[in-house]
Amino acid sequence: MDGMVENGMAQAMMKLSYFDPFMLINRSGTCACSRLLQTRNMGVSQVSIEEKVQMEAQKPGPDSPQDLQYNTKPWDFRLMHKTIQSMSHCKAAAKGERFAAILFEWQAPESIARKPVDFGRLVFVDGTTTRFVVVELCVHECVHVKQRAEQRAHIFFCLAKYLGYAPKWVRYATSTPEKSKLPTDILKPDACQPGSWKESFAKYGFGQVDETNFKAALGQNALDAMEIIINRSKNMAASVAKYRQAQGGLAALKRQVLQTNNDERGGCLPNEAETPLPLEATGKFSRHCASCHASEDEKKLMKCARCQMKWYCSRECQKAHWKQGHKLYCVQAA
Repeated sequence: MDGMVENGMAQAMMKLSYFDPFMLINRSGTCACSRLLQTRNMGVSQVSIEEKVQMEAQKPGPDSPQDLQYNTKPWDFRLMHKTIQSMSHCKAAAKGERFAAILFEWQAPESIARKPVDFGRLVFVDGTTTRFVVVELCVHECVHVKQRAEQRAHIFFCLAKYLGYAPKWVRYATSTPEKSKLPTDILKPDACQPGSWKESFAKYGFGQVDETNFKAALGQNALDAMEIIINRSKNMAASVAKYRQAQGGLAALKRQVLQTNNDERGGCLPNEAETPLPLEATGKFSRHCASCHASEDEKKLMKCARCQMKWYCSRECQKAHWKQGHKLYCVQAA
């Protein structure tokens, strides 16, 4: 499962009587739903991706933004590392607020994103998993990346809300090679008032989505995928049910976060969004075979009929991935 490890370790640990699939953390995973569930139950320090970003940033690779190719190459990691470092200054300014990066590339639930533009970038979270900062990266700062950062914030707020986690706010900012330093006040409690992205960036240098201004941003397919993820663990399902009940119940939460337009996928930017950033023009499709990693523009992919979450280019690849550990998550999902 994206966000969790599917390999020999999973096969070994699943034999333990107390094993839970959410115990295995894949720091390269893109599933924000899985990661947020793990963060609430295991703590921010256990799921932080900051060391991984630092390690990847030190690898050799092109330094020019023009050489950037999705998804997440050395140049990209170096910009992320600078952004994470700047967050330490923000934490100091906010008198030690404890925030850590938990995702460097994300989609609301796994299997929703197809193209590079469907993925968000950095996500920071505090120890209570109720306050978040999403940061969009781009080669050049422009209105499109600022608008996209706001849209990501709405998506992440709805994700946390749907899980019953009662988010206080999701703040959003941008980072570019010329301006990788985050606004110093971005973590301060009363540093920002909700408003449009244009007003917010002009006044504060960042924006905020909270209970007063969030917009429904999850499609039915996204909600269905999230339910599959949650129910892969009985303990996790029980925990989420408890949080949801405290926030008015599942039905009430669903009414608040479900999109009413024609984009049933949700958790991605609307198809009618403004002209995409230059990054999308050179990016490849992100959906790939879970075993051999062939992309969908290289081979025709078929979805796993049982869990509806993984894609394969052949029966052989599906069998190989099953043996690697997918059988654990697939059976639980079904």
